[in-house]
Amino acid sequence: QKLIEFDWRQGKVREGALIKIKILISICSIFLITACSSQDKTVSIENEPSSSATSSVEVVEETGAIKFEVLKEKILTPDMVGVKTGLPVADATSVVQEDGSVLIYFFAQEKGLLSAKSSDLITWTVGESITTKAWGQPRVFKLDDGSIRLFYVTGEGIKSAISKDGIKFDEENGFRISKKDVGFEPGAISIVKLGQTFFGYFSELEKPGAPISQNGYYLAKSTDLLDWEFVGPVTGKNSKSSITGNGKHPFVMLNNFGGVTIYGQGDRQGSSGIIAAVSKDGINFTDEYVSLSTNNGKIPGDPDIFELKGDHYMIFGGFEESFGGFLNIAKSVKEAPEKPLENNSGPNPNAGNPGTMPQCAPGQNSTPEMPCINDKQGNNQNPVDMANIPECIPGQPPDPTKPCRNTGK
Repeated sequence: QKLIEFDWRQGKVREGALIKIKILISICSIFLITACSSQDKTVSIENEPSSSATSSVEVVEETGAIKFEVLKEKILTPDMVGVKTGLPVADATSVVQEDGSVLIYFFAQEKGLLSAKSSDLITWTVGESITTKAWGQPRVFKLDDGSIRLFYVTGEGIKSAISKDGIKFDEENGFRISKKDVGFEPGAISIVKLGQTFFGYFSELEKPGAPISQNGYYLAKSTDLLDWEFVGPVTGKNSKSSITGNGKHPFVMLNNFGGVTIYGQGDRQGSSGIIAAVSKDGINFTDEYVSLSTNNGKIPGDPDIFELKGDHYMIFGGFEESFGGFLNIAKSVKEAPEKPLENNSGPNPNAGNPGTMPQCAPGQNSTPEMPCINDKQGNNQNPVDMANIPECIPGQPPDPTKPCRNTGK
């Protein structure tokens, strides 16, 4: 047997056990039929797995997407990293180390970009500060020489920094993708390599006062990770894709179809959560699945995925008004992910995070200007349509005079 694995961060094939290709060649049957027959040799052929068998590998092969379930909530919280209650801890990006531990970089309000490390994925030790500068929505990409290029967002576009040790990062000149290049402020970029070309996917940067963009995800290409050519939208209402729903803060992986799967937060009627959009070429996205949803009424966001010992893990963000932003971790499961409700790729009118809205006072009606959720006596008979509340800008603190969804993220 020859076991191979696609390294989704670098688009390379390396040893592993994610996608198994079994090549059983009977030398006897090809070259020595007569000799084998005369010596009464028996050739043992390994049985193929039954069609009813399930595994994460088979699920990926069938759908091109992975289903996750929450492993542990609040692995990193404001109090753990030394920021005030109510402020966000968000936007994690990961690197698997040679010793099997996982290093993440994440944003903490008022502190900048921090690092943390874990060997069991449950207990995390906060490490050194990476920068106190406003490097928003970080994404890392490991290079062939072992160094790390970190992409981050500013108000005018996507920039990058490089590091040899994973701690000290040197800013690189210019923008990788600028607002002027694409006509809008781009959000976090996630990158895979197809052939000799890097494919970078991103959404529009969420802004206060504006709803989640219906334009979905965009694509840019590069041969060196420094100079990028904007291709255009690959999902959303302005794309040619059949996937017209919204999406933000994408994370991308190579799939077994030879294409790309995008994981990102999306609002669908009855199916909000981390939605996976699947393509066979990295450009034409034709199917989508619900990769992660929660039972607490809160929509998970900002996914980052890594593979460890044959399993996949997703770090994702959450927020509670009285608590602040925090990071959680989910693990891949054997069940195949389900598709969102049919014929319904539009935003969920009930989408949003009611946990970020205050309780209404007795007799108070909720309005778009001052939203609240029903008080215990049920006096509010006019609940706000959360789809009309704009998405908060990453890092925006709670402000009841300027309501937005997922406050503080």
